Amino acid sequence: MSERIYPDDMNPANEMSLGHKFRYMLARGFLDAGYKVLDAACGCGYGSYILAQLPGVEVHGLDYDQGAIDYAEAHYLRSVSSHGSASTFEVADLDAWEPGAGSVDAVVSFETIEHLVQEPKVFADKLKKAASKLIIVSAPIVPTVGVNHYHKHDLTDEQMVGLFQDENWMLYEKIKQRVYGVYVFVKRDRIEGLR
Repeated sequence: MSERIYPDDMNPANEMSLGHKFRYMLARGFLDAGYKVLDAACGCGYGSYILAQLPGVEVHGLDYDQGAIDYAEAHYLRSVSSHGSASTFEVADLDAWEPGAGSVDAVVSFETIEHLVQEPKVFADKLKKAASKLIIVSAPIVPTVGVNHYHKHDLTDEQMVGLFQDENWMLYEKIKQRVYGVYVFVKRDRIEGLR
């Protein structure tokens, strides 16, 4: 059993639904037309669909849950191709996943890092390896391990920043959304394009 959020089961005014949509809409605002985007832990794909609304954006969603990927493929696979965008999906265990260097322009990964068995730094380094321009991540920044049995790690705001910010990556934007921290990291050699 997982914490999957299926659009068919969500009340549009539901706090959880609104929060997820907000994070994906926020991420979409940082993307440029033609970007290749990885949605790491895409769930049932509705967030990938939101990201793929920009012209020419290609979104590749990864998730370990075959049922979620089946749903994504049935509902969102290449569903926005009328303006050159595409969504594809693949089953992948993010604990074992190995990305190609600079394989995408941007990585989006919401409420993922706290679920993984591996140390958070390992996953952060994988995202930094995959992305050539942007990383947009979120996680609860309050203790949740004792409350949510799916969570393996508790992270603070400072720890989240420390996982990603280094000589190559800088924090561009940070937003607190209820119990979540939402972080936008930019490759330092790409920062001029965002100013």
